[in-house]
Amino acid sequence: MLNKTAKSNVNTVKSAAADLRDELDSVAATYGRKARELLETAQGEFEDVSDTVSKEISANPLRSGLIALGLGVVIGALIRRA
Repeated sequence: MLNKTAKSNVNTVKSAAADLRDELDSVAATYGRKARELLETAQGEFEDVSDTVSKEISANPLRSGLIALGLGVVIGALIRRA
């Protein structure tokens, strides 16, 4: 009697574990797809920004160089203080 009950309980636990594993696999797959979609969107946005910056640098090289020089001075000053 006890052996039958123990086996039944073991089977119940195994079944519940299998159901939980299936549910976790499903959730992981869903969030994996969402993460891939977000990554693809971010890559597209980065490419757009990169193209825009490249065009701006080509169109205004002097201004771009002065901005880069100014940022370098500011970053250098911040690093020196730290």
